Amino acid sequence: MPVPLFSPCISVLAQSIQDMVLTAAYRKWLAAGLCLIGAYFLTAYLNNPESRYALQPLLHRWQRAPVALDDATGEVECTINENHLLAYYRLAFTRSGPSLEARPSEKAGGGAWKKFDANAPELDYIGLNRFEEIILWQRPADEDEFAHKLRLIGAIWRPLAPDEGGCGSRDECGCDCDCDITGTQDSVTARRRWLAWPSSGGLWAFEASQCERWTRDDVRKLAGMWRVAVTMDEAAQLLKDMGRAVFYKNPADYPPLADLYNTI
Repeated sequence: MPVPLFSPCISVLAQSIQDMVLTAAYRKWLAAGLCLIGAYFLTAYLNNPESRYALQPLLHRWQRAPVALDDATGEVECTINENHLLAYYRLAFTRSGPSLEARPSEKAGGGAWKKFDANAPELDYIGLNRFEEIILWQRPADEDEFAHKLRLIGAIWRPLAPDEGGCGSRDECGCDCDCDITGTQDSVTARRRWLAWPSSGGLWAFEASQCERWTRDDVRKLAGMWRVAVTMDEAAQLLKDMGRAVFYKNPADYPPLADLYNTI
């Protein structure tokens, strides 16, 4: 029986169609596999707390802040003006270093004394464990005393934002800066303080704006070396070598701390 002339053409066409179908299927599987691998690495990157675009800080903003239950009425209190407080850290460890906070009773609701990038000598000086975070669910009896200690290592008074954060203000050069001190007893408006208490006595003090940490090489260098100081005497030597730091033989002569000594 003779073979039709168009039979080979049909066979070739059928084989081509089959190859195209297989190729398309392979492409779909390959694309799906690449998507799964990409999703895996993207998820791992976003869940990494060291990632710039980590999800945890974003999710933390959506989470409702913990509140205390008023025993008398059974209603939820969400205030820091009385005995009930939103939870906050007295000592927290962040990527930039230890962060400390105190909310004294005399200024409750208006703000807090905050200290960022504390080093080991500073934590030792105020008697804190350098490896243990402290979270508070209500104002402890020694909060005023702790606030005084915090001021001795350069804490700055900052108003509390509605979300319990800082003011987030920016100065004219575009750098994130701490708020100016606005209390009646705080006549100095420095945005960053480095204080060191040498064993020989007295006080070394240096003040600079947050922006100077980025625009002045000497301040940038000091901020970096301050983190690796091992003893308070070593920290004092750093300020002494700074050239711009001031030594107070009587710490009460340092204006931001004068009120602490006047009350003694």
